[in-house]
Amino acid sequence: MHGLLAQRVFAALKRHLAAVPSGGRSAADDIAPDFGHNLRDEPLTGRQWVGRAVVASCALNLGFIGVAFNFLPEVASEGFARLRGTGIWGPWLTLLWTPSLTPGQPWWTRRFAPAAAGSGKPQGIRALDDDLPASRRSGLVSLALVFHRGRW
Repeated sequence: MHGLLAQRVFAALKRHLAAVPSGGRSAADDIAPDFGHNLRDEPLTGRQWVGRAVVASCALNLGFIGVAFNFLPEVASEGFARLRGTGIWGPWLTLLWTPSLTPGQPWWTRRFAPAAAGSGKPQGIRALDDDLPASRRSGLVSLALVFHRGRW
């Protein structure tokens, strides 16, 4: 049984190879005959490399941001442990830390970035409207508002 299957596969392969054009060329050469030439000349085309450099730099920056988001909780935990170990009042300070800083975020938002208040969904939807001038669009959605909002 296996011998018959092997013979059929070998016969199909032989028919396929016979269909390849002669002269040492393959079907791939008919699709892209100047592949080697294009590969040699590609580093000289600067326009394509600008786009690739932008994508690579964005990927690198996202990697750094990911590392920072993994590093910052470690720093916060270390600060919490230091605060807790500051003598007899350390455990009480950690107990008061969160309730005392909780009003700080709304105060910061109202004081320095009032446009960052709320969820941001209505502002994002309005910023997508075509009839909105570009000068008003930046007041609704911007990178600065994302950082002030504190919710990504």
